[in-house]
Amino acid sequence: MNLSEMEREKSLDLNVGYSEEFEEWELIVRYTGSIQNIREELQIAIVELLGGYAVIRIPQYLIGKLSEYPQIDYIEKPKSLVLQQMVGITASCINPVRREPYNLRGRNVLVACLDSGADMFHPDFRNADGSTRIAVLWDQTVSGNPPVGFEVGSVYGREDINRILETQNQESLSAVPIPGDDVTGHGTAVLGIMAGNGNASGGEIVGVAPEADIVVVKMAVADSRGFPRTTQLMTAIDFAVRYAISTNQPMAINISFGNNYGAHNGDSILERYMDTISNLYTVTIISGTGNDGTTARHAQGMLRTGENQVVEIYVGDYLTAFNLQIWKHYMDDIEVELESPTGRRLGPFSPYAVVQNYSLPMENIAVYYSEPTPYNPEQEIYLSFIARGNYLTAGIWKLHLRARDVVAGDYDMWLPVAGSTTSEVSFVRPTIFNTLVVPSTARYAISVSAYDSINDTFANFSGRGPSVEQGLPQRIAKPDLAAPGVNINTCAVGGGYGVFSGTSFAAPFVAGAAALLMQYGIVEGNDPYLYGEKVRASLIKGARPLPFQEKRPSPLVGWGALCVKDSLPEN
Repeated sequence: MNLSEMEREKSLDLNVGYSEEFEEWELIVRYTGSIQNIREELQIAIVELLGGYAVIRIPQYLIGKLSEYPQIDYIEKPKSLVLQQMVGITASCINPVRREPYNLRGRNVLVACLDSGADMFHPDFRNADGSTRIAVLWDQTVSGNPPVGFEVGSVYGREDINRILETQNQESLSAVPIPGDDVTGHGTAVLGIMAGNGNASGGEIVGVAPEADIVVVKMAVADSRGFPRTTQLMTAIDFAVRYAISTNQPMAINISFGNNYGAHNGDSILERYMDTISNLYTVTIISGTGNDGTTARHAQGMLRTGENQVVEIYVGDYLTAFNLQIWKHYMDDIEVELESPTGRRLGPFSPYAVVQNYSLPMENIAVYYSEPTPYNPEQEIYLSFIARGNYLTAGIWKLHLRARDVVAGDYDMWLPVAGSTTSEVSFVRPTIFNTLVVPSTARYAISVSAYDSINDTFANFSGRGPSVEQGLPQRIAKPDLAAPGVNINTCAVGGGYGVFSGTSFAAPFVAGAAALLMQYGIVEGNDPYLYGEKVRASLIKGARPLPFQEKRPSPLVGWGALCVKDSLPEN
């Protein structure tokens, strides 16, 4: 926030959460006790979430005062989220549990699609009589009727949606906002895998839990690049869980968004919030591991006292801005210096100055040194590269690292996820492991990588967990398992089907499977505690080893491929 508004805007990351029109910030806070007096005294908008979290909109000049209230434990700026992009049904051992004696199809279980929306007109999300299968839809982009306790968007119940379906068709609504309108098609495809009933295909292309009740949250596109923020994901999760509590139904929540911001160790405020939610109700949260396995956006290394290392970063033509995070142990004294492709050197950067600004002929470089937070013991060194004119200097940039006095010595670096920058930026010598996106790194989220179910091979794009062979600490044991994520035939906007690939489309296989297990356990009374961690344990128990796995768990696919029939407790 110490940078100018123009510099923050160009960075594509630093300005996330700022409204130029109202000159205010959207922030995430963790609090204790009541914050009603803060709302009244500062005259600010507050959306209180479950578990002691809140999303606040506040003018920048009041942020310092906000931090002085004793109830406020922690404040964080939101981050951008990026989309992660039926042979799979057979490969996932789902057909056997649809037959006697199980008859599992997701009845009386809620599945939540928190995404880009969903095509409510698609036959696969409607019953045989044409009525909707969507129990509730919150469109954060259509103003007028927000859910109770929230301040944006409009909520539509089953009756509202049926009224739209009965009186209008998709074409006649083209001139007005369509609730849940899915411009990208991403959410529609995800929901089709999770819960499509096959109406449009005569029962040939059917999702995992075709009789589940559906909750849809279309997250607002608040980012100039078309991405939602972490605050919108948190409010979407909160809304979905509150709805499940109100209907007394278990719920599987699918998250097919992610970013690279954070230490990837489960300690960001978004991950902590998700862990809190996972312990509040009969909820199971599933997240894809992202598609950055081979995009060279991660580098990792180990330094010993007195050692020097150089980390090279390739910057392509026409890149306007990017950011770089270095995460290290707070007690390690590592000197950092930056060298441009022209040989100009900046630094060494001072660990004692919170924000440092440097100017080069074609770019401004801002360097930020953080301290550990109450939730994360590691230190972040954040570099923001912003073009002064049109583009950054293309070529090889070099980070010079000098270990002055280290105890642990290991470090990680992350560039923005692929698809979030205007041009190519990558590490010259990347680390393909530990490339899971946040929030799949949340401890209590079931993280899902992708494999090709046609030939049982690993989907090379899939985010990977840490590898013991590297000799570096394993910060988090992920992923949990894999599901089909290559050339998946699923619902497309307009009523038909399309073929999609990515961990975005592997995660809903597992979300649907979680719904089947919760139907068996909670709805049918076989195990009232079959949710959350018990669902994870059951899925791991039933996971099928893949031919390329040398060990279990594997940093590629966790414990193996999804196999629902072997995950049932009494199978």
